Amino acid sequence: PESIASIILGIVVGLFFKSHYKNTGLLKILEFEPHTFFLFLLPPIMFQAGFSMRASTFFRNIITINSFAIFATIIASFIFSFIFAVRRKLD
Repeated sequence: PESIASIILGIVVGLFFKSHYKNTGLLKILEFEPHTFFLFLLPPIMFQAGFSMRASTFFRNIITINSFAIFATIIASFIFSFIFAVRRKLD
């Protein structure tokens, strides 16, 4: 419920700024940056989701959570190693 209200409020405020400040530099300042989202907004969202989870639900799914974490880490390390190796050969 609060998240839906926040989304609707954000849409309304965004449409207001977009319609009233078209040719000013204000829209450039208010432009959404994905880097900002991943660095500042996503960690508190993930923390709150994990913090509000019941302990029994967490421990019931601990094997799934750990397997996703381990396999995702291994896959990401291989992908980044491949990208760095290819890039090193190109330089």
